[in-house]
Amino acid sequence: MRHIRGARLSCFGCGVCENTCPVHAIGMQEDCMGFLYPQVDDSVCISCGKCLRECPDEDKARESVFNNPDNYYGVRLKSQEVLSKSQSGGAFGAVAEFVIGQGGVVYGAVFDNECRVTHIGTDTKEGLELMRGSKYVQSKIVDCLDNIKQDLANGKTVLFSGTPCQVAAVKLHISKKFQERLILVDILCHGVGSPAVWSSHVRGIEYKEGQKIKAAKCRDKSISGWHGFTENLLLADGRSIHSDEYTEIFMKQIAYRQSCYQCPFANIHRVGDITIGDLWGVEKTKLAKEASDEKGMSLLMINTEKGKHVFMEAKEYLHYTEMTQSDIMQPRLKRPSEKNPLRDKFEVWYDKDGLGYALKRWGYYKGVDKVKLKVMGLFPTSVRKQILSIKNKISGTK
Repeated sequence: MRHIRGARLSCFGCGVCENTCPVHAIGMQEDCMGFLYPQVDDSVCISCGKCLRECPDEDKARESVFNNPDNYYGVRLKSQEVLSKSQSGGAFGAVAEFVIGQGGVVYGAVFDNECRVTHIGTDTKEGLELMRGSKYVQSKIVDCLDNIKQDLANGKTVLFSGTPCQVAAVKLHISKKFQERLILVDILCHGVGSPAVWSSHVRGIEYKEGQKIKAAKCRDKSISGWHGFTENLLLADGRSIHSDEYTEIFMKQIAYRQSCYQCPFANIHRVGDITIGDLWGVEKTKLAKEASDEKGMSLLMINTEKGKHVFMEAKEYLHYTEMTQSDIMQPRLKRPSEKNPLRDKFEVWYDKDGLGYALKRWGYYKGVDKVKLKVMGLFPTSVRKQILSIKNKISGTK
């Protein structure tokens, strides 16, 4: 049969194969970590090969999606109010607001009412608020693919922002006759975290506190600065819970999707019209002084003529400085994240008896961690913020 493999070690879980199958022979199913994989009903499949032509896991299909960057910028929003809500320098906000201002639609990742991460579309500035900030969890894009195609067919400009594998999937899936109005923004990605592990983390805090979490930030720079990696979870009663549990799981690369460890998109060649991310290493560049206030600095890469046009229109919202390629080089522009040696065991532990058991077997609850948390609790917030900032400057960009 001629259809996608859905290989566990290489499938990205985008769901384009399910959406494009003309006979509905493909469905997406979750594994124990919450990652989606295609299941093909061979009795229904007609071997048309359409899923193969649009699959970013297929070498032949993937060859057509890469661009070579032309320009690199360090950018920061002029609006201090919006900058404070953004994860780094607010590059996404500037591009997205331009598209909204032109009557377009922006698709990006949000937390839903259950703190799950999914992609939605919005044509309002209010809707963009939900898309701001990092989500260290794989989002689900398959449910918005039909909406993207419908918006394009209706003559609207569409901006899609996502991980490089998601952007590649959309690029391969959307008909070339509509791509002139499709603006693709890929993010610098370390890897996508487990939806199931994130959900277990959230549910555990809700159980302990006896109430729902109504909003989440995987990184809140108001707590520990731009270099910080402290979660801020807002409870229904208005209290905030600060945690490093899931962040530690993410930063130690122990619960990424398997394909992330051999990601073909972790290099200088980009799939989007524009690439955005944190400008890690900025302290070694001419923007070191400007970035020292810990308010955040974004990297923005121009990869196509379309991307250049969008930047020229959106730059009125930004302070920007042109950089060299050597200025902006960082690990995820060179190679994928390394697989944690305990990654596969962590999955077995989690599947066997849940997150608490997996964390215990991994060693998260070691005595040294408990002492560290107790000692940190003795310091006022301002001092903790400085300590966390220094710690994450040392370890957060590796």
